[in-house]
Amino acid sequence: MDGVLTAHTEATIERMKEHRVVLVPQDTTTLHYRTHPMTEGLGPINNTEDQAIGWLLHDTLGLYRGGHAPGHLGCSGLGAGPAEEGEKDIGAKNCPLSRRKAGKWLRSFQKAAQVQKLCPETMLVVIGGPRVGYLRAVSGGRPRARRPQTLGAGGETRNRKVDQEFLWDFMAKQDVAGLLNIHVPRSRFAPGSGYLGGYPLFAEVALQAPKRLGAAAPAVTVWAVYVLEQTCGTVGSPIEWMLRTTVEVKGFAPGPKGG
Repeated sequence: MDGVLTAHTEATIERMKEHRVVLVPQDTTTLHYRTHPMTEGLGPINNTEDQAIGWLLHDTLGLYRGGHAPGHLGCSGLGAGPAEEGEKDIGAKNCPLSRRKAGKWLRSFQKAAQVQKLCPETMLVVIGGPRVGYLRAVSGGRPRARRPQTLGAGGETRNRKVDQEFLWDFMAKQDVAGLLNIHVPRSRFAPGSGYLGGYPLFAEVALQAPKRLGAAAPAVTVWAVYVLEQTCGTVGSPIEWMLRTTVEVKGFAPGPKGG
């Protein structure tokens, strides 16, 4: 896949050099090939009852802060074949990150790290990474200024602790930095849709490593950004969400942001 995109990726990198900050989102989409059962390299892409087969395509994209995309940095496919079946025997927790499905996030980060070397004046911010173990894996080694930064949702950090306190409880006690207007699209969770006022709070935190990594595993230092809806409106409880990033956060620029 990368071979097909080589010329496009090279042109993308040249365009990225003209910008100080480039976001690098990555995610996985499903290619459904149930009507092509004889195709090699396919695997299950849903539950056993559905019996759908296909390919998991993981895409890494460059994105300017204004919303314009200079191009793709890479694509990789995963067919969920025999290697993954074998990994079930040793258990996901004991399987190296590079061999798990979560390894595709790490491989995309490694691709971004290669691009970062070619764009020393541009800060790449990789969006994604499912758990704090991912952040720990990508935060070591090179000095901070010479590696891509990371940004991801903090929903999976519900059980993470700062010292002996849960992260979300710790962040709720921080000083409010101001008022931020955020556009929330219409959904069953926000039937009123529109611009909602939120209180942003942020702090540098050292998250304890997962217990399975052992007591000697070092904490992961990140900046957590926590936003709590100002009013509940028609929803029973206020909207709250959190981001965690390796980019230093000292403040925020108020104003409406597209959702």
